[in-house]
Amino acid sequence: MLGQRAFFPQPAEIEEECEELARATRALKADRQRRAEYEKDFWEWVDFRKEITGLSEQEILDSVREPGYTNRKARRR
Repeated sequence: MLGQRAFFPQPAEIEEECEELARATRALKADRQRRAEYEKDFWEWVDFRKEITGLSEQEILDSVREPGYTNRKARRR
């Protein structure tokens, strides 16, 4: 890591650090995109359940037991 050196790093070390940061940035962007897709799919599922069960959005959300999707509040429209 560049901040832990007592001397100026070699160009190859700087390049390696830059590549590592670029990989981390790409991974973060991909993760955010995946999460956005999961959120979209979740709310589509909620809308579908509302249609077929006649329950309110909050009733459906209260029945969810999947980690990461519990304790949600109904959307404001």
